Amino acid sequence: MKGNLWLVALFLVLSLVISSYAASTQPYQFRKLCK
Repeated sequence: MKGNLWLVALFLVLSLVISSYAASTQPYQFRKLCK
C-alpha cells in the first residue's frame, strides 16, 4: 500500500512538472489541448 502511494505521488508531481513546462513553452497549444 505504501509503495502504491509513492507511485501516485510521483505521478502527480511528474504531471505537474510536465504541465507547467508545456504551459511555459507553448501556452497556445497547451490551451488548445485543454479545451
